[in-house]
Amino acid sequence: MKILSAQQIRDCDVYTITNEPITSIDLMERASGAFVEAFLASVSSENKQVTIFCGTGNNGGDGLVVARLLHEEGWKVDCYLVAFSKKVSPDNQSNQKRLSEVGVTLHSINTAADFPENISPIVIDALVGTGITRPLEGLLGDVVQKINQQKATVFSVDLPSGLYDQDDCTQNIDCIIHATYSFTFQNPKLNFLLPEYSEVVGEWSVLDIGLDQSYINELPCDAFLVDDQHIKSLLLVRKKHSHKGTYGHAGLICGSKGMMGAAVLATSSCLRSGAGLTTVMVPEVGYSILQTTCPEAMCLVVGTTHWRNVPVLQNYTCVGVGPGLGQHGETKEALLLTLESSEQTVVLDADALNLLQESDLSLLPANSIITPHPKEFERLFGKTSTSHRRLELAQKKAKEYKIIILLKGHHSCIALPNGNLCFNNTGNAGMAKGGSGDVLTGLITGLVARGYAPENAAIIGCYLHGLAGDICSDEIGMEGMTARDLVQRMPQAWSLLIN
Repeated sequence: MKILSAQQIRDCDVYTITNEPITSIDLMERASGAFVEAFLASVSSENKQVTIFCGTGNNGGDGLVVARLLHEEGWKVDCYLVAFSKKVSPDNQSNQKRLSEVGVTLHSINTAADFPENISPIVIDALVGTGITRPLEGLLGDVVQKINQQKATVFSVDLPSGLYDQDDCTQNIDCIIHATYSFTFQNPKLNFLLPEYSEVVGEWSVLDIGLDQSYINELPCDAFLVDDQHIKSLLLVRKKHSHKGTYGHAGLICGSKGMMGAAVLATSSCLRSGAGLTTVMVPEVGYSILQTTCPEAMCLVVGTTHWRNVPVLQNYTCVGVGPGLGQHGETKEALLLTLESSEQTVVLDADALNLLQESDLSLLPANSIITPHPKEFERLFGKTSTSHRRLELAQKKAKEYKIIILLKGHHSCIALPNGNLCFNNTGNAGMAKGGSGDVLTGLITGLVARGYAPENAAIIGCYLHGLAGDICSDEIGMEGMTARDLVQRMPQAWSLLIN
């Protein structure tokens, strides 16, 4: 799913209106109907009272339609027009009239003193949409502040008023509606995916309002939200007449004294990837541990308490390096020598990244994969002031080194060598525990070995990893789940994608 700019969405509106054809007011009706459907599915039917705040533009027009439709559904609707501008859009004016015709009084807020003393526990925010380019101030700013002071569940139409769709507005957080839910139209907004705005966006979902998909398909775009349909289109089919050699040989270099758990998690996950063979290379202190916990994997010794011996890699389709390695000087030397001699795709995470400097990334074969969390990314490439700048830097470095950078987070971002950014949309806060990254490393390594193109392996692995986490959350809860639970739910995650 493309992540489009506000201007691109406006262009989609115009194209759809012209070519469907449909009038702009009927398209507003359709969008607002989709909002009402999502709203009704999210609230209790017991206390059917709502207060709606509308602006004078088309976002406010949406709010006026929502007010009328909820009134027709039997809701008690208190609707307010915040007169922050003398300019009122034509569709807004038309829907003011339609609202009056069904018997709903539209109250005006001309000054901050007009803000109602008592509002319902449910509020709908339809003040302003994607057209803003500066912080809200004056009457609009006052109303936003007052709404945020209420103990109400707030639903925002398209996006919280005051939030830019993709530009940095971290300095304006106090001038943005703090929504509980945001129902956005047609395509996701970039800022919905960034941690700085999680408290203002709340829970969010995308509503299809029927904009012309053929036009959207032709729009230039370098940012995408991955969904299950895209993942399913990438999946490879296992053939009847095949054997373990058909599905590649994954190699893992991981573990050190006191950190063999990371090696176990990465190996266990790799074994769930669909790869035909897995060999794990560990120091001697971990040999019996791996042979006992992961009997399906072969095991080689590459040191005594830590990695120090450079292995022969030509038998492996892909090699994953990093979980639990430690940061011993001999380990760094072995890592650099290994990278110099490797020809196949390499997946680097954890201590493998901590041991490297940015210049060492030039040793990586093209289309290799690194999976840093923000601090690891910072150590490699330097500090950035915001998530926007971090994404720009990841995009730049992925192109420069011709590698895939999987920047981990709630919406992990995969920066590809062609300049595209792919955002993941599975996973939850219960996965924010030690070992989750080791599971991801093993899984992606196995997917590349199994035959997936590295960029597809990174995208599928990230999605599958998060999906297993969501299954864990549903079954055992976020607090008590562990990284090992992710591995155990991996078959269920696969089944959801394949069946």
